[in-house]
Amino acid sequence: MQTEAGMSTVSVLDQTGLAASNCSLERAMALLGKGAAELVHMTPMTIRLTRPLGNGAPSSSCRARDATNPSQKKRSSRLRSLRARDGSNCFYCGAALKNEDATLEHLLSEKDGGTSRLANLALAHKKCNELAADLPVVEKVLLRERLRAERTAAPPDRIGYPR
Repeated sequence: MQTEAGMSTVSVLDQTGLAASNCSLERAMALLGKGAAELVHMTPMTIRLTRPLGNGAPSSSCRARDATNPSQKKRSSRLRSLRARDGSNCFYCGAALKNEDATLEHLLSEKDGGTSRLANLALAHKKCNELAADLPVVEKVLLRERLRAERTAAPPDRIGYPR
């Protein structure tokens, strides 16, 4: 547990053990209480999420791997619709998307009033989507231009990262 400006933070790991963003002690306790995380270390306090990060990825709970819930069906339907409309490449970098790496990008972020309607969505790699985060639409278009230019000049593992 670290203290930043008097606030306790807890280290958070994703399912694979990679560092995710930190959270407050209160949030960590809530995640542990809901069974959404497990305690890895007490000192410093570290928790591991028991479900994937992201938008609608299947949970790793006791459900059968092939079982789908309504939100998974809706996500799959949106992915199919967006692939039919836009093709199977990332909105930002233009590279081909694999099913497991495809995310739904909100062009106008939900915090700025954007909806989850298809008109406001595009397909993007997880890394590209994270780079765009909650940028304004104009900045997202500029990011798209930069990533596509970098893609033609850099190896695929360096896309979106400073040289």
